[in-house]
Amino acid sequence: MLPAAQGELPYWEWARLVEGLMDDTPLGRVVGVRAEKDRKRIKAFSPWQRKIRAEWRAFQVEQAAAQMDKEEWRRQMAALERMMAKAFGEKGG
Repeated sequence: MLPAAQGELPYWEWARLVEGLMDDTPLGRVVGVRAEKDRKRIKAFSPWQRKIRAEWRAFQVEQAAAQMDKEEWRRQMAALERMMAKAFGEKGG
């Protein structure tokens, strides 16, 4: 049966299917860019790689924000404001 005819595919099954992708495939290259952690390699990314990575990071942030309740978001923002005030020498919070 073709994957498109299967409907929803559980994540674990999808992960098993794509874990063996080689870097020389388009999806393999995208996965490699998204998974890269070496700062030196990231700094040397091409414009295409930077775009792929930025889109992936934006997606991750969006997903995390969607799962965070409003009160937790307020706590996180308050903590960030205190950190910024401390870092830039402002008095407050």
